[in-house]
Amino acid sequence: MITIGAIYRGPELRESRLVQAVRTASEVIDGLRDQSYDDGTIPWVNPVFIVQGSLGEPGFRGLIYGKHSKRKKGVVVQIAVFEDDLRAGPDHAIIFGLQGANAMAFEFFRQKGECFPLADAEQMVATVRQRLGH
Repeated sequence: MITIGAIYRGPELRESRLVQAVRTASEVIDGLRDQSYDDGTIPWVNPVFIVQGSLGEPGFRGLIYGKHSKRKKGVVVQIAVFEDDLRAGPDHAIIFGLQGANAMAFEFFRQKGECFPLADAEQMVATVRQRLGH
């Protein structure tokens, strides 16, 4: 399924709307996630938002695969978030990032002959969207 992470490149981001939105999204996902996710039998994605701040930039644009565990059925998708990406609002950046991470996870596991539960993951994102009011 999904578990959300974030790296904030600046202390000024601690109380930002983006950080609050990421926390909300993470809480929603945690509440919806199937417990069998935790036993490593269901393919999962860990979208990690890397947010530009006073201490630097993500070092890439868009979404890229990160390191993944070979023992567990998981893949990390890093999502670069720049100041420009927040013009439409932090909620938009989060929803866009989660949808992209789901698509990349689906393809990653498809190539391995495994089935990522895309419909369930997208339903989670839809619930996050509703909760964020987007």
